[in-house]
Amino acid sequence: MSEPYDFKFPHKTSFHICGETDTFIALCDNGECESASIFSSADWVIAQLANRGPIRKRVYFYDVEEGIVELVHDGQEFVRFVRLSSEQEQFLRKQLEVI
Repeated sequence: MSEPYDFKFPHKTSFHICGETDTFIALCDNGECESASIFSSADWVIAQLANRGPIRKRVYFYDVEEGIVELVHDGQEFVRFVRLSSEQEQFLRKQLEVI
């Protein structure tokens, strides 16, 4: 018997938290070919993180085409994408090296 279709979150992905500080969460795609990307399933990703409780940190992920992207949220739901400036991206990359 197949799983029922999820109309609220039709795109899901396999991801993990690859870095976390007191101010941000960095996500990494697990690279599974059959799953959607974090970019195309941002609403579901934020909902999964919100299952731990309201999100009070910025959420970032690396997209091959866009570079580091912020998943802006309201603590429970995805709102929009924000592309980082080159300076912001450089700073975040240095922070991730420390983690």
